[in-house]
Amino acid sequence: MYARILILCLLALCGRVSTLAGDYVSDINSAAGNVAGHQVIYEMNVGSFTPSGTFAAAREQLGELKALGVDIVWLMPIYPRGTSGSPYAPTSLTQTNPRYGSVADLRALVDRAHELDMQVWLDWVPNHTATNAEWVTTHPKYYGWNGQQQWRHPSAGGITYNDVWQLNYYEPTLVTAMNDALKYWIDEADVDGFRCDYIASPQIPATYWEQAIALMKDYKEGKSITFLGETDIAQDVTRLKNVGFDYDYAWVFQSSLAACAAANER
Repeated sequence: MYARILILCLLALCGRVSTLAGDYVSDINSAAGNVAGHQVIYEMNVGSFTPSGTFAAAREQLGELKALGVDIVWLMPIYPRGTSGSPYAPTSLTQTNPRYGSVADLRALVDRAHELDMQVWLDWVPNHTATNAEWVTTHPKYYGWNGQQQWRHPSAGGITYNDVWQLNYYEPTLVTAMNDALKYWIDEADVDGFRCDYIASPQIPATYWEQAIALMKDYKEGKSITFLGETDIAQDVTRLKNVGFDYDYAWVFQSSLAACAAANER
């Protein structure tokens, strides 16, 4: 399933977008839209998509995205942020950034997208939380390892991220809390899927993804939930090959296409 290829349409993240369509709108709209494997995704940073940077303002522009041929709106992290200000350092996974609006405002955006036959995916941050997240004080064992309070900052690519604490997926209560948070957004905002950040983390067992993805896909009758993993499963993280992700980034394939295009330009 993960090998299916999505076209990621990463258009401008701010301002009005109708003028960007050029001569491609007819081609996009005449294609097999909203069919698995042939969907156009628009990555939206809510805070910079409109001058006011709110869910309500973004909702009013969904019609323009629909006119461009967009099938799925992927919202970058919509959670309240930690002291670093990074969207990938959330202080809560069941609240919205107050600058964007309320959960009800998010639900209104999703409802409008559904009226336009579009899906909405949330950016999910499973590996860590901000160092000043609610759980740091209310549930410190979510971060402890091997029964000890060995707090750690995650590292990747030789970089240590000091604004976040690593979560502990070997703590059963943390697993339940993360699954409950996923269910929350399905229940309260009626989202259609999750773009999952840093699924290659060696601290998240493959068994977690296998169980969580199956749980969410069966969670609500008549509701289809899609999972996109931010990695190249076939090339980089083969241990996740059969855990249930519908799509991945296929970075090696993307690089191969880019190299081929560059060669043909010479």
